[in-house]
Amino acid sequence: MPRKNNHIGSIADGALFLSVLLGAWELVFRLRIYPAYLFPSPEMVAGSLVSSLTSGLLLIGVATSLTRLGIGYLLSIVLGFAIGLAMIKSAYLGRILRPFGVGIQSFPSIAWVSPAILWFGFNDLAMIFVTVMGAVFSITLGTYDGIRNTSPTYINAARNMGARGATLFFQVMLPAASPKIISELRHGWSFAWRSLIGAEMIMATLGLGHLLMYGRELNDLALVFAIMISIFAIGQIVDRLLFERIQSRISHRWGLSTTPVGL
Repeated sequence: MPRKNNHIGSIADGALFLSVLLGAWELVFRLRIYPAYLFPSPEMVAGSLVSSLTSGLLLIGVATSLTRLGIGYLLSIVLGFAIGLAMIKSAYLGRILRPFGVGIQSFPSIAWVSPAILWFGFNDLAMIFVTVMGAVFSITLGTYDGIRNTSPTYINAARNMGARGATLFFQVMLPAASPKIISELRHGWSFAWRSLIGAEMIMATLGLGHLLMYGRELNDLALVFAIMISIFAIGQIVDRLLFERIQSRISHRWGLSTTPVGL
């Protein structure tokens, strides 16, 4: 029952915040601080959102962006795990690559757009490259730090019971590191999503980032806000319905959370 009440309370708080936000938005619009074409009302944005949905423009943009994101994010996971495990295997490689990875992570992802264009041209491959560069080091460092910082208690207990080599790694160290790894996968997803939208704003002819620029070129702020809301909504849906539940379930399994979340 407490869990259900907390869930209802969270929904109520979200609804209250959204109501206040929409009310403030409508008030600013009615005060005519800015002309309507520079500051559209919530109704105008909702109309643009519905119009772009019925015309198929938004659906095509979402499908295009999610396809690029899926490819780039999966590549990031494969590369991130591979590099992270190589760093675990080689202490020297770990010492060299960890500070390098931290430094690269601080790069704004948009900085990768220029070399991507020069190397690959204006195409999907360039945008996928930017997406990978935005996410891969978060996953790499999450894998490396998570496994390297596995509690010695787990390792010693497993060794006392005869676990060695691959058994120790796959049945003890990797599961124990999974909360940290999932957390960084979650961060990597958000980095990949932001990186892709930024790349599409510069390079793409389709996708949500391109639709943002299309709305700007038409001076259609209602469309721009509608696309921004769509980008926000997709990010929240994936984060809340997928990553948050997986992370909560794994954390509960390893005693890091008291409230399980079922998938």
